[in-house]
Amino acid sequence: MFDPNKYPNHLGAGGGFGPVADDGYGVSYMIAGENTIFFHVSSKFSSSETMAESDPGERNYDNMLKMLSDLNKDLEKLLEEMEKISVQATWLAYDMVVTRTNPTLAESMRRLEDAFLNCKEEMEKNWQELLSETKRTQ
Repeated sequence: MFDPNKYPNHLGAGGGFGPVADDGYGVSYMIAGENTIFFHVSSKFSSSETMAESDPGERNYDNMLKMLSDLNKDLEKLLEEMEKISVQATWLAYDMVVTRTNPTLAESMRRLEDAFLNCKEEMEKNWQELLSETKRTQ
């Protein structure tokens, strides 16, 4: 299997596809390894309002570098957020495993349930006594 990290100079941008509408753009991208993304943008017409020019010049190159720099910053932020979420998910999974495999947890839960049932029974008994006493006084 071809490893793009070992042979980064052997990567090609591949092809793109043309615009589907006469006044639109064709855009494609290819992620090639860990550190490379190829973009392919095409247009049928030149426009002074966009980067679609028949003769790409220095300005377009500078704009493209800035766009790629901004994209890189955005991707780094997304990666950091994904790492944070991954760490949180790992801790949640760890907590679940510890909770479910803790031998004292089952005993503690059983004692808590027993205490609850005893309390409930005592409350029902006291309630019945109160009702009986109320009926006698009437």
